[in-house]
Amino acid sequence: MNKRHKVVLALSLAVAGFDLLNGAKLSEACGIILLGASLAWLVGSQVAFAGVKFLWRHRIGTALMITLIAMGVFGWIRYDTYQTEKRNAVYQAQIKPVLDCEDRNAQFSNADTACEKDPNVILQPVPTPQPSLNYSVASGPTLRHVKALNDNDLTTTEIGSLKCGHISAGEIAVLLADYGAWVKLRTKDGQVGWAFSSNFEVVRK
Repeated sequence: MNKRHKVVLALSLAVAGFDLLNGAKLSEACGIILLGASLAWLVGSQVAFAGVKFLWRHRIGTALMITLIAMGVFGWIRYDTYQTEKRNAVYQAQIKPVLDCEDRNAQFSNADTACEKDPNVILQPVPTPQPSLNYSVASGPTLRHVKALNDNDLTTTEIGSLKCGHISAGEIAVLLADYGAWVKLRTKDGQVGWAFSSNFEVVRK
């Protein structure tokens, strides 16, 4: 072991000791010692020493070679960055219509799926089905007649308060529509309106 070995090992042990005093883990100190031993072998080796001397004698060529290598690495990094940015730009251009579509239809929960299928889609709310008025309308030869069991006011709509006529008890009227609890009538005076069906009975005329 020459002087170079001893100096590097001594420095490695000193650094490891300081790390242990500062609370470093034992594994970290062992790693420092191993690195120091490797460096000591490299520095103390005659082959390595001869290589250093050779590089120093040809320092201009060495500096030029290191510069070329550094420029090559830097150029490769810049080229890789350029290619990455280019791919990102193409990807952003491809998904922009989809993102615009999702923003346009953000209030719908299925916007992402629908926009992936068609970026130009404009979603519309599904209309709420309205209850159908399934009442029968009598016309022609099948017209029926009803008799008022008591006095009734006729209204313009099934459930309404706007009066449009009156029918007296015992009066006969034409049944225009039967909506269960409500019936639409036409009186003998030509008044047409709605009233409770429980206030009438069907008669033959």
